[in-house]
Amino acid sequence: MELNDYVRQSRAVLSRLSDTRAAFASVGDAMLREVETITTASAQGDGVIPELDYAQIKAGSVSEAARNQIRHRGCAVIRGVFHRAQAEDWNAEVGAYIERNNYLEHAKEKAGLDNYFSQLKAGAP
Repeated sequence: MELNDYVRQSRAVLSRLSDTRAAFASVGDAMLREVETITTASAQGDGVIPELDYAQIKAGSVSEAARNQIRHRGCAVIRGVFHRAQAEDWNAEVGAYIERNNYLEHAKEKAGLDNYFSQLKAGAP
């Protein structure tokens, strides 16, 4: 399903709600509570995004609590997927590519070429 179709369907569903403003307010309140939870956790040094070791996944030992947290957050960091040396080799390879192709200079030259989002009626997507 394309994004435009999804937005169209979502609008249709929302328009059938008896009180669309109340529904949006409710969602807004839930989002603000979630932002507060994330801000507090972050300030306390707690991880905001769930983290798992690949070995847990491979062994099938991911707890239901961890699964629920991943569902709630919508993402997870998976550690230990590749050996450190492999990741360092890939990192060096990417760095060499960036230097070899003068990527950073080209990126500076292209800055400001994509003005699409700034020209939208709403100012931002």
